[in-house]
Amino acid sequence: MEAGEDELMAAGDEEAAAADSGMSDADLAAAGDTGVGDASGMGGDDMAGMGADAGIGGDMGMGMPGEEEEKSPSEIGRLYELKKIYSRLTSIEAYLGNESEQELLEIRNHVSQGIALFELVSSNFDSYKDKLNEIIVMYYKFLLEVYKSVKNFYAKEKKSGD
Repeated sequence: MEAGEDELMAAGDEEAAAADSGMSDADLAAAGDTGVGDASGMGGDDMAGMGADAGIGGDMGMGMPGEEEEKSPSEIGRLYELKKIYSRLTSIEAYLGNESEQELLEIRNHVSQGIALFELVSSNFDSYKDKLNEIIVMYYKFLLEVYKSVKNFYAKEKKSGD
């Protein structure tokens, strides 16, 4: 792998590690750990802002403040996967933000569109609740295609540089 690919994969892994830590978005923000995935100005709000509006990781209950609806283990797992996807998308977008090559800019535009659609799904979370598994699979396939495209770009760059 090229150095650029390593940075891209490492950025996504760091974001996933932050999600793996079990800390809430509010805890991470309070600790000052916004990481590469802080998308302010790039594709929308960070996940903490989205969670408050869309119910992702936030209070999904309609009751009194502080009351939380019990979530099943599968719902918690889906929310975790959605957070990982979002952090990886924003990491890729941030990484590609400094690139000037046309092919990488096109990839970044696709990622930005993916983030916009993701934010649409998250803002209408209740409407898509029954289709979350399909959405998660679709986004992971999208991420794999993005990683493959970036990898192929750097492979071509390496061959043309030799």
